[in-house]
Amino acid sequence: MGNKTLKQTSVAVRILKGTAICLLVLLLGTAILAKLLELEWISEESMGYGVMVILMTSSFCGACRGKRKSNQHKLLIEAGIGGMYFLSLLALACFFFHGNYRGVGETFLLILCGSGLAYLAGNRGDRGKKWKKSSVSNW
Repeated sequence: MGNKTLKQTSVAVRILKGTAICLLVLLLGTAILAKLLELEWISEESMGYGVMVILMTSSFCGACRGKRKSNQHKLLIEAGIGGMYFLSLLALACFFFHGNYRGVGETFLLILCGSGLAYLAGNRGDRGKKWKKSSVSNW
């Protein structure tokens, strides 16, 4: 009973789970934004900024969830989540808006920023470790 093995999840499964989290956070965020707009707590002019915040937040949450408890391939997982999230948004735009791809560049940059922030937030390094001075010099 002393042998507890850690369940290793493949990179593809982590990317799919992270993308699903991105889409769920996007759905929840847009529902909240729509309710705020309906109650007239925000104006229609500021709705674009709300969408930007939702895109970046959803990408950040999905990337953080995807790389959680992963010791290897963190950058690959986060880049894969960002790419799959972007492709799924493009597919949804194609399905619902009949190929009207306005704002694709801005969407890509916001998703990239959210995933990049998740990478930077997760790779703070081992703060508890001290640098070991080598007794052998290369010079």
